Amino acid sequence: MPNSTSSSAPSPEPPVFFIDRSLSKRIFGRLFAAAGIACRLHDDHFPPDTPDTDWIQQVGAKGWIILSADRRIRYNPPEKAAFLCSGTFAFMIASRQPLRADEMAEIYPAGRGE
Repeated sequence: MPNSTSSSAPSPEPPVFFIDRSLSKRIFGRLFAAAGIACRLHDDHFPPDTPDTDWIQQVGAKGWIILSADRRIRYNPPEKAAFLCSGTFAFMIASRQPLRADEMAEIYPAGRGE
């Protein structure tokens, strides 16, 4: 009789986080790597002038989770539509006052060592 606690289903892949250019790639890349969290940096996959609508769709197709601090996306109808149609999850940092990269990093669990 098979063991009812064992499963033949493969374990789900861990999430991959995509760090937008609006965040410090140096700080966020280091924090996520130190926490053992898979992350991809914008400039490692796209030229700096890639339109947001293009990379958002491509990142969504890969199933990566977007981290961004680009406040303008919500006011730009094509970019907002790209997010909504991409099927990806996104975490956006929005602040009334500008935040330094290390302050933004503290918002994410990886930045706090969790």
